[in-house]
Amino acid sequence: MLGWKERKAVAADLKNIYRAATVEEAERQLEKFAEKWDRRFPSISAMWRRNWQGIIPFFQFPPEVAQDHLYDQCH
Repeated sequence: MLGWKERKAVAADLKNIYRAATVEEAERQLEKFAEKWDRRFPSISAMWRRNWQGIIPFFQFPPEVAQDHLYDQCH
C-alpha cells in the first residue's frame, strides 16, 4: 500500500509516462518507472504493461488531448 509521500512521488513519475510525446518516450519512461518502483510496488508497472495496447493509441492525438484522456483513465 502506498503512503501519502510515496503516492505523490509515484504519481509524479507516472505523469512522465502519460505526458510523453511519443510511444517510444512513454516506453522509456515506463522502464524508468519500473526500475525505480518495481522492487516495492511491482503491480503498478505490471498493470501498465498489461494494458499497454490500450494505452498507446492515445499517443496518436495531440499531447493535450492524450494527456487529459490518459489522466482520466489512470485516476
